[in-house]
Amino acid sequence: MKESALNRQILVVDDEAAVRTGIVQVLSRQNLAVTAAADATQALEHLARQPFAIILLDIRLPDMSGVEVLKHLRRDYPDTTVIMITGYPTSQGAVECIKLGALDYLVKPFRIDELEAVVQKARDHLAQKGERPPPE
Repeated sequence: MKESALNRQILVVDDEAAVRTGIVQVLSRQNLAVTAAADATQALEHLARQPFAIILLDIRLPDMSGVEVLKHLRRDYPDTTVIMITGYPTSQGAVECIKLGALDYLVKPFRIDELEAVVQKARDHLAQKGERPPPE
């Protein structure tokens, strides 16, 4: 897979169907290839089949903590950029996720422009690492 194609691969992991669907719709309109997972197990299955450049990861999942998934991602997929999502924000939780390697932290409910900005930040981060996205 070409780097530019990989850069467009995004995995959304959230147990709330409305959140997953909304994120997929918004990012798909930006010509990004978005895959959705309802829990950590589905997310890890997707990751075993294909690489993702960016993962939007809910902190509270039914089968595993998003923080535990983040630790697994940092260990096994260190080049993947992770953005944490939560409906239960705490400064301690945000600091922990950033220390564990998440690029950013998105608080539900969020606006479309906030989602687009954080995904663009992740794409810019990847570009700085040498994986330039094609122009919009």
